[in-house]
Amino acid sequence: MSFDFLVFVPAAAPRTDDGFRSWYEMEMADAEASGHSSSIAKSAALVQFYGHMREMFTPFNGPDDVKLPDDATQARILRTCEYTFRPNSLLMSFRRDAQDMARAAASTFARAFDLGAYHVSAQYGQAVFPDGTSVWPQGRYPGYGSGKASK
Repeated sequence: MSFDFLVFVPAAAPRTDDGFRSWYEMEMADAEASGHSSSIAKSAALVQFYGHMREMFTPFNGPDDVKLPDDATQARILRTCEYTFRPNSLLMSFRRDAQDMARAAASTFARAFDLGAYHVSAQYGQAVFPDGTSVWPQGRYPGYGSGKASK
């Protein structure tokens, strides 16, 4: 089971719950077929973000794939990630046991490079834009808010 986290170019993503959900679905439609090289990204910020993340979480796919030795420690195995590039986003799939460290690193680097961040695996995943605006593409907690972007 994986923990999935998306960083995105804020100008490319709609700032409504339904709009973001539709954009995300279109962004990921053919991601597996074409998206393991950072050359797909249109944004320098995504490429820089990836450079920092891959130092912490070794890619296990694409051109930067690093094969781990057969005797790799469990801690080393936890620090691997599948990176899937799209022109305006980067989807990362981490091992579930690494989710706290992965979320902290990805959120920190997203802020540093003015990228949006979306916790895809959460039941009520929140997408946060660099200016603090949030949308809930998977629906909101029962009884929460109106469905409009909030700050």
